[in-house]
Amino acid sequence: MQSILRTVQSYGEYDRLMQGVYENFLKLNFKDSHLEGMSTGLEWFAYTDVLNKEIRSQQNYVLMPYIPYAFLEDDAGISLSAPNRKFQLLAPESKPEKIPPKVVIVGAGIAGLSAAERLTQLGFHQYVVLEATRRPGGRVQSCWLKDTTTEFGGPGICESGIGCPSFRKAAQRDLLKDLLCDNCPATALADAGVSDSPIDMTIRTRATLMFQDIEEEAELLLGRSCGTPLEDFLALRIEQELTRFPENQRYNAARVMYGLSRLAHCVNTDPHVVSCEETDRMFDCQLVDSCTADIPEGHESLLTPLLQAIPKSNILYGKSVMQVLWGVTGVPNRRVLVRCQDGQEFWADFVIITLPLGVLKRHATRMFCPALPVSKMDAINNIGFSSASKFFLAYSSPLFPWIKQPLHYTWSEEDLETRKDWTRGLQSLQQVPGSNHVLTGWVIGKHAEEMERLPEQVVLDDTMHLLREATGDQSFPPAAILSRSKWCTDPNFCGAYTHLIHNTTPKHHADLAAPVPAVCGVPPVLLFAGEATCPKHFSTVHGARLSGYREAENILHVLEVHGGYQLPGQSDLLDDEDDI
Repeated sequence: MQSILRTVQSYGEYDRLMQGVYENFLKLNFKDSHLEGMSTGLEWFAYTDVLNKEIRSQQNYVLMPYIPYAFLEDDAGISLSAPNRKFQLLAPESKPEKIPPKVVIVGAGIAGLSAAERLTQLGFHQYVVLEATRRPGGRVQSCWLKDTTTEFGGPGICESGIGCPSFRKAAQRDLLKDLLCDNCPATALADAGVSDSPIDMTIRTRATLMFQDIEEEAELLLGRSCGTPLEDFLALRIEQELTRFPENQRYNAARVMYGLSRLAHCVNTDPHVVSCEETDRMFDCQLVDSCTADIPEGHESLLTPLLQAIPKSNILYGKSVMQVLWGVTGVPNRRVLVRCQDGQEFWADFVIITLPLGVLKRHATRMFCPALPVSKMDAINNIGFSSASKFFLAYSSPLFPWIKQPLHYTWSEEDLETRKDWTRGLQSLQQVPGSNHVLTGWVIGKHAEEMERLPEQVVLDDTMHLLREATGDQSFPPAAILSRSKWCTDPNFCGAYTHLIHNTTPKHHADLAAPVPAVCGVPPVLLFAGEATCPKHFSTVHGARLSGYREAENILHVLEVHGGYQLPGQSDLLDDEDDI
């Protein structure tokens, strides 16, 4: 240390030197729990400064041997003898008080609120939740419309598993019939079509088996080295297989097989880009063990106990995070700087990132400094996050004279050629359970974003024409109110739900959830939560809640391992695993 101090002090920039030595050497390069090294450094600077001043004012060169400048002997040839003086510093009588850690939680969705709740339970109170919007809950959003509660968030099982081939196979065999919500596109396999009658079980089974054979044939013949677009091959083989059905069965068989081939649209995958060599990579995913649960008061009612457990002053709304500067210093409470768009800054020891995956995809490269590790960016880029929008149509009169069953749209090739607007992405229209006045629809892919940007009256007119066409009743009334989600066009979400794509592997979920830096022996600064980081429960409220608890407890674990901060007493720790 003496060598470094001699070198840097000789340049005379004392203020800058003191800060640099303190931050970059004394605190980072060796442990100094009693501040003995710091005391030595301060004494050294004070001592040599006094000598410098004395030499310059009195030209008393007899004092120069006391200045430990190596270059005086080497370059100037000065070799003066002087007494060897050593200073014995007294160690502090007691250890300095440990500082409780500061935590910044980015996002007040279910994951962020759960993390805040758990930190409170663990005895940590120096945290702040930064929410970009003016309300809590993230993609959990409910509102009252006419005679029912409407949910703008996606249904649990659909968002969890619709992108998974295991889910597709289960749907084809009716294994998920009791789990699927009525507006899930996979339900269309059982009664595909708009106003058509249900498909006979014999035709449906035979068509499904044929489609499975076509898929296996595609994988076998095209193989990994073939770049032939998968949809082109499937369309050709479907047309060939349809000739094996009697003429009066071909239409329904086509509905089944084309419905199966088009199910990939539910994950916003362009079928003209997906080639056969990519399909087998998706077969390693797991079907999520969950189902949709209806909550009469709306899913927003889940927020109430969370918000009650968190002090109101700890949640700040309208705070859009612009930049996260991590690894800034080694000083407690100043390990990471979070800078908001309005210019306000927050210093912290830990930051829990709960941003939607769509936001990370769009902004991660410029939000974090230094940049996130390559493995983290690969995970962000290789887990799907797609566009989907819900809309609700409220009618003044009861709907039961017109709507008797859900309407599922599995457009034929001819329909897609003539239909060029947002309705190409419409998956279903159905009555909201328990309501006599409200219909709900689900739009997926790029057409969801298109629908969100259209004027309200255009969407109302388009849906009225669709309903009149589907029911055959030209007197079907226009809707009085349109209410729709904005997940795709809202820059705070940039999409609706997480799903698996052809590049996704289990390692990607693990990398997305990994702390940064993930170096052995170095306490992490950035922690990542959110449904996308929960491999078995991604795109579910349950997954978001689990991830928030996980990262709050990870902070406790880091502090126990690395120390350096004031930990709450063991009596304050709550075991609330059963309450997750």
